[in-house]
Order: sequence, then C-alpha cells, then structure tokens
Amino acid sequence: WRAVALDDAADGTPRVAVASPLPAEALDQLSRGMGAPVLQTVARETQIVGALRMLHGGSQLPLHAPLLGDVMVERGLVSRAAFQDALDRYRPDRDGRVGDYLVSMGVVTRAAVEEAVAAQRRDIASVTLSAEVRNGPELLPV
Repeated sequence: WRAVALDDAADGTPRVAVASPLPAEALDQLSRGMGAPVLQTVARETQIVGALRMLHGGSQLPLHAPLLGDVMVERGLVSRAAFQDALDRYRPDRDGRVGDYLVSMGVVTRAAVEEAVAAQRRDIASVTLSAEVRNGPELLPV
C-alpha cells in the first residue's frame, strides 16, 4: 500500500492519505508505527505517487501526471475494486507494463487501455502546458 503522512487532524490524530481505505491489518500496522491510531484520508493515487516522488527528490513525470489506473477508474473503464484486485497480484518485473497485464488477465480490453493512455497523454500535456503558462514564457535575448 502507498500512504503519505499529512498534517495531524485538529485533535492531534495522525492523518495519512491513501488511494483506498486500508485493510484493518495494514491500518493497525501503520498505527503501531506512528504510535497512535491513524485517520485515513482518501486521495487520488496520482496525488499520492506525486507526493512520494517529491519526497524522494524528483520525478520523470509532472507532479500531478495521472496514473493509468486512475484514468481508467475515473473514465469507468474498470471498477476501483477490480483494478485494485489485479494490482494486488501485479509484479512489474514479472508482468511488464500494467496495461498489458490488465488485458492479459481479462480485467480490461485493449481498446480500454488505448483510450486511457490517450487520455493520460492529454492530461500530461495539459499539466505541462498549465505549468508553462503559470511560470510565464521563457524570454530569449534579442
């Protein structure tokens, strides 16, 4: 599971962002590690991965680039439960690209993966363009 520590709640309870609620066993383990019961806050997997990348000093993708699974779930191409179930068994070193794995397992169709990849690329381009607009154009000497 991926989780990112957040600021404590107003009552001092430690909070973590998770993509979907943690099973009781994982929540207990996390609470023991943090020394207090933990409050879960659901966030997009993309936001969690972006925060983890930022914490580890960099990223190949823009901070808020959408992950393929998020795109597929948000577009209704796969349910969160079916995606999470497949992801629990997925091993990148063994299974290759996640989209290919989902197709091979019969979780989604090739057309669904292609639709999601196209949407993902549009979203990445939009995030990149948005950042360029915010930062202003690069001025070149004349």
